[in-house]
Amino acid sequence: MPSPKYRLISLFILTLLFFVPIGCDCGDDDDDDDDDDAPDDDSADDDADDDTSDDDTSDDDTDDDNPTPEYLALIAEGKDWLAFPEGDKARQSFMEALEIDPDGIDAMYGLVLANTVHNTDVLSILVDYVMSIIDNGGPVKADDFSGDDLLNGILQGLLDGLVRDRTYELLDYADRTLNAQGTFQHEGIPIFIHYEQVALLGGEFDNGELYATKAFSGIFSSFVYQMYALDLDFDIFNAYRVAVIDFDVMSTEEIIGLVVDILLDILKDPAFPDFLTVTAQGATMFQEAGMELGDAFDAWTKVFEAINLESDDQLDDVIGYNDLNGNFARDVGENYIIPHYGLLDESQMEMLEAANLIAAAFRNTYYDYTEKDVDPDNPNPFPVKLFKPVARQLGLPAFLVPDMYLDIGSWFVNPEGSGFKESLITILEIADTFLP
Repeated sequence: MPSPKYRLISLFILTLLFFVPIGCDCGDDDDDDDDDDAPDDDSADDDADDDTSDDDTSDDDTDDDNPTPEYLALIAEGKDWLAFPEGDKARQSFMEALEIDPDGIDAMYGLVLANTVHNTDVLSILVDYVMSIIDNGGPVKADDFSGDDLLNGILQGLLDGLVRDRTYELLDYADRTLNAQGTFQHEGIPIFIHYEQVALLGGEFDNGELYATKAFSGIFSSFVYQMYALDLDFDIFNAYRVAVIDFDVMSTEEIIGLVVDILLDILKDPAFPDFLTVTAQGATMFQEAGMELGDAFDAWTKVFEAINLESDDQLDDVIGYNDLNGNFARDVGENYIIPHYGLLDESQMEMLEAANLIAAAFRNTYYDYTEKDVDPDNPNPFPVKLFKPVARQLGLPAFLVPDMYLDIGSWFVNPEGSGFKESLITILEIADTFLP
């Protein structure tokens, strides 16, 4: 059972990491790159030409069933780096492979996974930093920073090449691989957060994993981008009060009560009235981040839709379903199998279902009042109560989640304002009435 202080950041990690690559199998059972289910003799393509894909375009004198030794060596090298995991080095290998074959499925899919590992590493560094503040009473040389300099400096570092560029690259190649119906084999990619392995992803990666990588990296990148658009100037030493909380002797409710009090003090500090309001120069960024978050949650909703379409043996899938009757189709009562957790029990399935409903609701509310609005005639405010099952599964009291709706989409119509901050204060004040 995790300690209370680790449970406090569980919701944050759940939101950003819940859909690390998990997948399905949507390809054929032969060992070529086509989807004709015909046995492959590895001597020629199954189409008339000899190009890098099984289509009817002109021959480019490359046998797509027989990639060059140089290409195969780079793919193997990239897979080895993923096994460490070393996302940046793996990315370099797959980029070099793409120079040989720009349409190489293994190279494109490998690049997606390499960038996913990179982003989980960045997330782990961020979590390490937060935990160091909690454990040590503040960052090193805290006196050298104001709240604005410190937090904006961290976020700017994440944005400058660490997250944004890699995420755009990931989304591009994920879409290309989805269009090609590509798959990827790997014996096991470990994922670490705060020095702990949280998943080992091995087997056949397919469409499910691609949607999952789009969801995870899109949420993480857009969240950082959105936060950077806000005024983050506050009395940072007020936040260090968390460090003196005795997590070992206090109940979860008491700890959360103290944290809520500290957050309200920060949000209502008259010395920093603009904290968490959208800056004039950040309005466009805030709007862009909102649309990107909608896209990321839309990808999230497609993860298990793709898995439910699986019609092959589930034993070698990175994630699959427990095909109890062996009919190669997911039926009611057949729970999912997820790396690191194994076969999900009923409470875990409840958690997963709640997460899927949350993702769909977030997508709808972030798309509100835009060209992607799912219901242009009516607003789609986010029902906060959807988090009740998540809170319960994390050992948090359900009463901490109020029965209220957040019109998140309206924050982006005219983003220069305090709607985000005011909504957060409202939620915390409601929770505070129930807390010690």
